[in-house]
Amino acid sequence: MVNFKKVNERKRRALLQHKSNMVLKSKKLEIIGEFAACVAHEIRNPLTSMKGFVQLLEKGTVHPDYLEQIHSACDQIEQYITELLLLAQPQQVSKKLVNIRLLLEDVIDTVEDKVVQKKILFNRQYELEESPLIVCDPAQISKVVLHLLSNSIEAIQYTGTIYIDVKNKDGKLVIKISDNGVGMSKERLAKLGEPFFSTKEKGTGIGFMQCYQIVSQHDGKIMVNSEENLGTTVEVTLPITVEE
Repeated sequence: MVNFKKVNERKRRALLQHKSNMVLKSKKLEIIGEFAACVAHEIRNPLTSMKGFVQLLEKGTVHPDYLEQIHSACDQIEQYITELLLLAQPQQVSKKLVNIRLLLEDVIDTVEDKVVQKKILFNRQYELEESPLIVCDPAQISKVVLHLLSNSIEAIQYTGTIYIDVKNKDGKLVIKISDNGVGMSKERLAKLGEPFFSTKEKGTGIGFMQCYQIVSQHDGKIMVNSEENLGTTVEVTLPITVEE
């Protein structure tokens, strides 16, 4: 005998699965559409600028700044394309044991000139008995730290302080970078990490997306808190390797 109850249950599950797949596809298309609109908008702006200056040159209107503006627009488009390719391509991760304190000091040294120019102070606090070793790709983690420090430096308009706190919390390494810069509103904070949303005047927003991607590849996470005119705090949490 045919068990109609089981047949109907299978049909019901198949229908639910089909609806779920359709919703997922619809969501993916929506995300792709939003991303494509962002890409088109950001590339169209420099292209429009280039077209305008070329038309002026064709009409015989020549000014030294025109070529500079065209080159600037080309560089902007090239930057978008390069960062998009980096985002699309899987990053080669080469992990090894790394002393996180030495890594941080190396990255801090690379931004020392910018800090001196803007009269910014670094306040380091390593709440660790020993510098823990973590298994990571040092180049990738350095890129994350450099991006976060650069954001803090740009957020501080005049003089200010960047706090770098490192501690072992529940068996995890927590790197906290805080600044007393301009901060972000709740609306801007909610969009952080979206493609082509940036707190910088000429930023693409892809840099922060890459930070999320890199930290995720290292089984870690990033948390951001910010308030307008008060500053921003970013916490990067990574696994610690315990030596036997």
